[in-house]
Amino acid sequence: MHTLGLLLVFMAPTPSPTPCSSASLLARSSLLALLNLLLSVSALDSSRGLCLLSPSYLHIYSTAFPFTSRVMEQSRVHMLTGVVWLELVLASLLGFVIYWFVSRDKEETLPLGDGWWGPGSKPSAKEDESIRPFKVETSDEEIKDLHQRIDRFRASPPLEGSRFHYGFNSIYLKKVVSYWRIEFDWRKQVEILNQYPHFKTKIEAKYPEIKSLMKPDRNLIWIVTAIVLTQLASLYLVKDLDWKRLIFCAYVFGGSINHSLILGSPEICHNFPFGHHRALWNRWFRIFANLPIGVLYSISFKRYHMDHHRYLGADGIDVGVPRDLEGWFFCTTFRRLVWVAFQPLFITFRPLFINPKPISDLETINAVAQIAFDLIVYSVFGIKSLVYMLASSMLGLGLHPISGNLIGDHCLFLKEHKTFYYGPLNLLTFNVGYPTEHHDFPNIPGKDLPLVRKIAAEYYDKLPHHISWVKVLYDFVMDNTINPYSPKKMLPEGK
Repeated sequence: MHTLGLLLVFMAPTPSPTPCSSASLLARSSLLALLNLLLSVSALDSSRGLCLLSPSYLHIYSTAFPFTSRVMEQSRVHMLTGVVWLELVLASLLGFVIYWFVSRDKEETLPLGDGWWGPGSKPSAKEDESIRPFKVETSDEEIKDLHQRIDRFRASPPLEGSRFHYGFNSIYLKKVVSYWRIEFDWRKQVEILNQYPHFKTKIEAKYPEIKSLMKPDRNLIWIVTAIVLTQLASLYLVKDLDWKRLIFCAYVFGGSINHSLILGSPEICHNFPFGHHRALWNRWFRIFANLPIGVLYSISFKRYHMDHHRYLGADGIDVGVPRDLEGWFFCTTFRRLVWVAFQPLFITFRPLFINPKPISDLETINAVAQIAFDLIVYSVFGIKSLVYMLASSMLGLGLHPISGNLIGDHCLFLKEHKTFYYGPLNLLTFNVGYPTEHHDFPNIPGKDLPLVRKIAAEYYDKLPHHISWVKVLYDFVMDNTINPYSPKKMLPEGK
């Protein structure tokens, strides 16, 4: 490998006074960059950590990219750093191109047929498509039977060190079963649930074409990758800015980018980029998408996001529900403003107090990859780029227009009962403003949720919704009837 690396260096053509087209020079330099990355890994100057490049090689880069000549005049090190990053970007793009050609298999979808998915033949009588109210009901006999079955529960010891890799860990399951049997008040929970109005209907039976939307979204691979590469490029551009401009860029640009990446995590959690048959690919992709965020996030997020779907709004399980202390303390205008500004910290630390989970191997890998990436950013670009990356996440999830979704989608606004958002910012946030459609059909990717609303318009068009996330933030801070615990508030009877 060392010989091949040196051959690559000396095989670079010598500078020629004959002018060449910029396209030709770009192609030649890109090819050399890829070959240098693949073959001359060992040809590194150990004293400086920089690629051994011939003068002609640098000449091609400086001719193909005029900005490099100015960088070379300022500092040879800066130019070589840019070359290395260009190599990484080109190698990443080459890898995705190879993947595209290798995995262009057609996704199989279930045939719709006559739209009947029940046993036997489709009944001739018309199905009941009305929207019907109902109440959650139970009886003493049902609770007694449940207690008896819980008492008969026997758990086999798990494999040593298996954690949750082969199903639900039986040691942790004993704690859950004990909670159900001793602490959980089934009657009280039924009463709490029945304080909300409940309705049921058959949407899929009436609109079988919705099933055709339940498929992966391959475009997410390219969209998320483009967002990640855009933020990586911004790390280079901000490294020499003064602190005021850097914080401004982190709020306006970096905050939007990182918030968009964070909202892309649910899409990846549902295995939309690579499909369910490549679940591991989706996990690695989540770790990749986590890099510009700067802090450990993606792998842990899925574990709590699945709980959010299964136990929506359940106190003690759904970590999206703030604690009693948050609702009690952040009850004034100034305190609610502080709560919104530091919302990233509450989102990060609340799971550790509400529903802590054992650390998985993937979370360890995620942490190692993220720490290594942060150290690379600091060593290559400097402290300003690292601060920019972390500030982008902090500011983007705090007092930022896009962060209105974190409040609007999870709080009950008792004055107008608005809980959804169908505005243009959905284009930047993977249609996160469609939470009802998403929870109704979690197997449909975000890009198709507007189609769900269009197909079943009679069920969704009349739902109250926000017109502005900025107004959501303003109302939340200024309205004294709302606090962080509003997700747990009960709607008044008949409203």
